[in-house]
Amino acid sequence: MEDAESESIYMNIEDTEKSASQTKVNDGDYLNTSAQKPGSQAVSEGRQVHSGRPAAVCLGLLCVLLLAVIMGLSTKHNAEKEQLRNSYANMTMERDQLQNSYVNITKKKDQLWSTYNDLSKQRDQLQNRFDSISKERDQLLDTNNRLAIERSKLQTSYEVLSKERDALQRQLTEKACPAGWTKFMSSCYYVSFYERTWDQSRQDCRMKGADLVIINSREEQIFVSGLGKTLWIGLTDQAIEGHWKWVDGTSPGTGYWLPGEPNNAHYQGENCAEVVHRVGSSDTLSSWNDMLQDVTSSLCLKTTPRSASLYRERMAEEICDDESSFELGEMDREELTVVIYATADGVRAQDVSTKGETWMKQTDVNVKDENVERETLLSSIRKLTEEKDQLNKTLTKEILTMQTKYDDLLKQLEKLHLKGWRRFGSSYYYFSTEKSWSAARQDCIERGADLVIINSTEEQEFIKMANKNAWIGLTDAQTEGQWKWVDGSPLTAAFWRDGEPNEAQGGEDCSLFHPSSPTLQTWNDAPCSIESGWICESTLPPKGFSS
Repeated sequence: MEDAESESIYMNIEDTEKSASQTKVNDGDYLNTSAQKPGSQAVSEGRQVHSGRPAAVCLGLLCVLLLAVIMGLSTKHNAEKEQLRNSYANMTMERDQLQNSYVNITKKKDQLWSTYNDLSKQRDQLQNRFDSISKERDQLLDTNNRLAIERSKLQTSYEVLSKERDALQRQLTEKACPAGWTKFMSSCYYVSFYERTWDQSRQDCRMKGADLVIINSREEQIFVSGLGKTLWIGLTDQAIEGHWKWVDGTSPGTGYWLPGEPNNAHYQGENCAEVVHRVGSSDTLSSWNDMLQDVTSSLCLKTTPRSASLYRERMAEEICDDESSFELGEMDREELTVVIYATADGVRAQDVSTKGETWMKQTDVNVKDENVERETLLSSIRKLTEEKDQLNKTLTKEILTMQTKYDDLLKQLEKLHLKGWRRFGSSYYYFSTEKSWSAARQDCIERGADLVIINSTEEQEFIKMANKNAWIGLTDAQTEGQWKWVDGSPLTAAFWRDGEPNEAQGGEDCSLFHPSSPTLQTWNDAPCSIESGWICESTLPPKGFSS
């Protein structure tokens, strides 16, 4: 019905358009034409004309409205299209930035892997160097031990030679002093029967192959003081007033002076020292006194006995060397008697000592040979000790250098840790959240590692310090009771808790780490399906390390 009406309307519009021109040309004609038609037909046509005009107006309004809607939609579409273009441009820029970031990250990753490979090579080189130095150290230690043994042998030989030398020296010193001499400890002492000045007394002692006594100990002071005579001793300050020196040039130290001495009391050159015999005094220590070049007895000291022939030779040398002091024409009877006494004493001593001269000469030769051998051994010991010290210094320097490089390498490797990873020894450990044993192991494998394998007490202590319940890579799922690590190696060092493993719940085929135990025994068997934390272990730094 609606379609028929529409067709009618369109037909009326067409008829109206066709007749519009005619109507505009001559309205009168149109009226006349209508007037000529029959009455019913004219009325019908008039209604059609009047009903077509509102429809045309509505259609025009609809077209205007449609055009407005189309224009609005077109404007909105253009705006959305512009937004899409801007979004596309932004996304393109972000894509390019991400692409650049990806390229940079890839380069950094490659650089890090290159750095890691270089560090690994350096580590291997350092390890090889360390092994080489360790071998050298072991060789040096072996050499040092051999040198120590040789040194010990040389020391033993030295001690034996020293004992033999001491025995020979004792044999020499224990030989009887010449006639008229008194032995005390290892020295011989001669008390002059005549009184002379200090210089004359010293000359007399030197003619006997000795010198005025030098007192070097408390015992020797007591012995000299106990001789019961006032005697010259070999102490003088003739060179520099107040600077007392023994005849051999050494200093006497504090000495054994009488109270208030030395005092140079007479201001006339009390430059010589004497041991004063004090009758009735029990003090045998403090007995020295400074004195003028007066006449008194002398005490000669001979540390090593010598034969009478040497006495005569020395006396002749002294007489020839100092004719001005010992011309016979100027010598008084007393001095001549001394010379005669010394000569007679030498003649008497000659017969006694002639037989011993050969033995003494041979002994001297033996002592010299032993001294040469001892010096050779000492030189060898010193040389070996120097070589050992040099080797130790070189070894210590090499070890320090290697340790420094190794520490630097470790510091560089420490910088490569990922979050969640920890380094201990030569391995890397990852501590994660809860999963089943199988899922935990799969996670470790995806990280380029595996569940931890505990091979030492130190590693067990390290993991215990994490204080975390965690799966470890130990299972008997393949054969009940035969526990093996995830790499297939058998269990050697175990840290089971008391009563574990016990298969208490059945199917307890996986090992769980319980740090709550007060000891290192922290392992427990548990069902593999329960969820717990886990620990991954890798011998190489995991992928993706960054500084």
